[in-house]
Amino acid sequence: MPSAVTALLEASAVEETTGVVAWGERVPLDASGIYLVSRSKDPNDLKALEAAPVSLARCQELLDARSELRLDGERPDAKLLRERITAFWLPDEPVLYIGLAGTSVAERVKDYYRTPLGARRPHSGGWFLKALDILPKLWVHYAGCKNPADAEEAALEAFAANVDQETKALLHDSEQVMPFANLEYPKGTRKDHGVKGAREPKPKTDPTKAPVAIPAAPAAPEPQAAQQAEEVVPHLKTQRVTAADIKRGRSASRSKARRSSHPSQNQSSLSFGARRSSAAGVLARDAPVSSASAGRS
Repeated sequence: MPSAVTALLEASAVEETTGVVAWGERVPLDASGIYLVSRSKDPNDLKALEAAPVSLARCQELLDARSELRLDGERPDAKLLRERITAFWLPDEPVLYIGLAGTSVAERVKDYYRTPLGARRPHSGGWFLKALDILPKLWVHYAGCKNPADAEEAALEAFAANVDQETKALLHDSEQVMPFANLEYPKGTRKDHGVKGAREPKPKTDPTKAPVAIPAAPAAPEPQAAQQAEEVVPHLKTQRVTAADIKRGRSASRSKARRSSHPSQNQSSLSFGARRSSAAGVLARDAPVSSASAGRS
């Protein structure tokens, strides 16, 4: 037996008050919960819609947006793409999509509204819905709950259990049964629709390349540490040169540098001085003794 919105909400055991807005209108529930997109405003309506309202123009729009789109490995035209999407239509089921919001139903549904065909973000799940030409005529039923994942799972399980066997047999994939626009349930199990590349590719990352670490700039030394460094390495101090030094054309540091840069010359000067002292001593020793000195001897 087909599932009305009311039956699915009861199966999900939602705790908060439910409501409904037309497609495109803001959902007044800024809290966690679930939402169901239906063909009817009435949550108890079970009217069938035999012909699948899949738009040929919308299918072409998707093909134009995604040049990499493939159907069973081949590039389709809009007609073939429409036929494949149509093959998942459940004519006697008013609920077309069931979703959840972990923080805000209002924001999640808003993201669903504004995600165009072919885009990946902000909410590309259930993109089959965007291929319908009755999109402005749809309704969004919502309900708040503390555990939206459990509530969504319960609603999807109830939907699959109640699908008519004849309807199920007509589906392109009669094994993975879920509302028309739901493409994955449970997580990791997808409808076998054969469409690849219908959404913008995920950004490519190379797992073998680790991010390059940028070394931090060394911290400035503390004043005390800087003073200690100067005491430990005194020869690294610079000498202050005054304007008077520059005018005279010399500085103490240059003189020191010239002396230190020619050690052999310094050593020669020292040797020459030593030889002069030694020679003076010899002359003094060999000189004639004075008369005063001779009298004393």
